[in-house]
Amino acid sequence: MRRVIKVGGSLLLRGDLQESMHKWLDAQFSDEQPFNETWVIVGGGELIDSIRHMDTVHQADPTEVHWMCVELLDITAKYLSNRLGWPLIVSQEGFQRTLTSSPQAEPIAPWVVTVSSFYRPETHTAFPEVPLDWRTTTDTIAAIGAKIIRADELVLLKSCQVDPNASLQDLAVSGVVDEALPTLDMGTVKIRTEHLPSDA
Repeated sequence: MRRVIKVGGSLLLRGDLQESMHKWLDAQFSDEQPFNETWVIVGGGELIDSIRHMDTVHQADPTEVHWMCVELLDITAKYLSNRLGWPLIVSQEGFQRTLTSSPQAEPIAPWVVTVSSFYRPETHTAFPEVPLDWRTTTDTIAAIGAKIIRADELVLLKSCQVDPNASLQDLAVSGVVDEALPTLDMGTVKIRTEHLPSDA
């Protein structure tokens, strides 16, 4: 079974991120949750916030800004991969090779996936309902990745507290997830939004 985890960009500022992520992942593996493959997609955090702040001043073309931010997501993916020691998928070829490899019989170390390895202008045409502006963040991009990967579950890990009873629409209204996510048809992919507890 496959799980996609989106690590919120603000979590990159946590001093205990490595310990918290390992502790959280260890708690996920059980006989009831036999996920053998874990794919990790990383948010942009303050890198993207800096572009957002500049855009409030200059108001550039939304589509161009969107793809600029996608390029920056590769940097945070590489950073998390280095920090946690998890293998990194950096190319379209590597993504497809990993996706089509034989299913894993036993749980293996998570893969960190650069967004550009699966989400580009030519692949976006398969998801015309997703707006190319600030309404779409890594939450929705991770959901697109989960659909392409044919994941069984998508987990959105956040630094903020999350109401476990809230719907995706409620979470979008409160700003916990982005506006575009509730509009994306996820089919059979289960979505969980969780706060990552601190190990400090």
